[in-house]
Amino acid sequence: QLAFWSQVQLPVVVLVTSGGKSIHGWIAANCATEDQLTEQIEERLFDRILKPMGVDGSCKNEARLSRLPGAIRSDTGNLQQLLYLNPKGRSVT
Repeated sequence: QLAFWSQVQLPVVVLVTSGGKSIHGWIAANCATEDQLTEQIEERLFDRILKPMGVDGSCKNEARLSRLPGAIRSDTGNLQQLLYLNPKGRSVT
């Protein structure tokens, strides 16, 4: 997963561990309306780019909760850790 995030050319602002095996990425989406968000993230990014690469398509809507750095998972007791932070959202390289 780190190899994926290091190669994909997206405006990544955060990488955080799930407290398990996964690494979750937060991608900057500068959308003014819900329609723009739906088009940019759900249709363009996920359906056309990420889903064909094997990324979990169930994570594409804004209501889906993501991992929060510093939180303890209630199911395992594992800490979710911050791996990368770049508020400007430049691609990870």
